[in-house]
Amino acid sequence: MKSRGFFPNAYWYWIGAGALLGYVFLFNFFFTLALSLTSQTVKSEETERIDNCDKRENEMNFQGNTQKRTRMILPFEQHSIAFEDITYSVDMPKEMRNQGIVEDKSVLLKGISGVFKPGVLTALMGVSGVGKTTLMDVLAGRKTGGYIEGNIKISGYPKKQETFARILGYCEQNDISMVKYGQIFNPNNN
Repeated sequence: MKSRGFFPNAYWYWIGAGALLGYVFLFNFFFTLALSLTSQTVKSEETERIDNCDKRENEMNFQGNTQKRTRMILPFEQHSIAFEDITYSVDMPKEMRNQGIVEDKSVLLKGISGVFKPGVLTALMGVSGVGKTTLMDVLAGRKTGGYIEGNIKISGYPKKQETFARILGYCEQNDISMVKYGQIFNPNNN
């Protein structure tokens, strides 16, 4: 190893590790110093466009322009959802009956109660498979098969599915929100 210019003594390993650690601290110090001393004057096109719109708006106000801008505001009423003793069951599959289960129905939700208030973020949490999505589908009226029992009230009135879709929206969770990411991360695409 000496013929190639390497130092075979054991203490040189520690000198190399110390030098590497010293370079890490040195370059991180210079990087942090450079970031703190430079100004972030680079703006994206979106922020420049918003700034230009704000400037034009301010100029119109200062020039005394009495031209009124009209904005369309849709009427909006806040509604609460209260559900009490929700039970959702489906017919027992034949495969389960063949295995010796005697019940006619499989109960997926039993005795669920709760309230969703307007303007309050409500978290529906639980481990995988406890029925969070099933509950939301039952409340939204997306479950057409099976048997739903219990009371669902919208702002104190019984829920009618015909009018429910007009006053409330429900978006399911989805891990992949873009088609591009869906194609990239799909395990079936090789």
